[in-house]
Amino acid sequence: MAIRKIYHEDPDSVDLVKLVEFLRGWLLRHILGSDRDYIPFLDGAGEALMEPADASVGENLTLEVQVPEKYMETIARCVILLQSGDAEARSLADYVRFTFDEMEPDEARKLAADVLVGE
Repeated sequence: MAIRKIYHEDPDSVDLVKLVEFLRGWLLRHILGSDRDYIPFLDGAGEALMEPADASVGENLTLEVQVPEKYMETIARCVILLQSGDAEARSLADYVRFTFDEMEPDEARKLAADVLVGE
């Protein structure tokens, strides 16, 4: 979404060769790599990834994750939107789309640095 935002604002700033290489690597890593980790769960042989033992429906839970620093602003935006209590009004995809629509150009460039000309 960050690359899309940058491309729509300044198409010449996106290095298409870098973009194709990025997408190729991402698809190969995910489809042939990390996505294969879901096979046991799809087959029903894997254990649940998260089971909130004492949480009832509608109760808030605390989640701790480690993420690369360059994604912190974007993740913080998503968290704020999810915490707003408007979760019923929008799907997570809508939240993410809104987050990128509201993203500042500098934040988008930081996220998309791997595919920008001269970066």
